[in-house]
Amino acid sequence: MDSDGSGSISREEFVEAHIHYWFEIGGEKDNSPLPYGKLVDS
Repeated sequence: MDSDGSGSISREEFVEAHIHYWFEIGGEKDNSPLPYGKLVDS
């Protein structure tokens, strides 16, 4: 997920990966966990 190899995940990297993940799983998003752990609810 660290697309630029910086060793940390930028907000842009996170958002891109997040959107891609939801796109991949489609309608299952409401009952599937995130692949990189649960985020703190905002």
